[in-house]
Amino acid sequence: MGYDLHVTSNGSDDWDDGNGLEAFDFHGSKIDDDASGLDALPEYAVAHDDHDVGLDSVPHYTENEIEEDDSFVALDDEAAPEDQERVPVVQTINPPGTVTVTAYLDGSVAQVKLDSKVTKLTEAELADEVRFVAGVAAKRATAVMHIGVVDMLVEQGMDFHEARDFVGMNMPYATPEQAGEAELALVARHSDR
Repeated sequence: MGYDLHVTSNGSDDWDDGNGLEAFDFHGSKIDDDASGLDALPEYAVAHDDHDVGLDSVPHYTENEIEEDDSFVALDDEAAPEDQERVPVVQTINPPGTVTVTAYLDGSVAQVKLDSKVTKLTEAELADEVRFVAGVAAKRATAVMHIGVVDMLVEQGMDFHEARDFVGMNMPYATPEQAGEAELALVARHSDR
């Protein structure tokens, strides 16, 4: 498959007369810079204001006082309001206590906390540790979902073993055994160090 490209020259005295598409052998209609694609819709027609206004139409806020916003305070110290719904999460901490990963029950990472001791690790080591701990947190979190769905199916009248097999085969949740194996692997990973 080949493409033909025809280059035409306009000469040195009229270099800015065209729209640059002549080089591609494209001769479209002249573009109206003042038109909006929404002009075709009557209720969305754009009012044509004086375009030379520039930043004059932007309100000036220089006289307003800037209020100190301390929104970067650690949120863990604050208690959740009574009316705010709490989202269930699972937390996994590596044995040295340097990496803590909190995961939602769907296995996605909600938060990663690092201890100051992680500065002793290289960037690659830290990335590998965070990835490993996040994987364990995800398995633990989805195992909670696995148990919940199995329990729900048993409450609906399904046999426990059938429900467990059904969830294991048809849903993306780790089994409690898989979550336990992941935790053991995390411990073993640090016992070798």
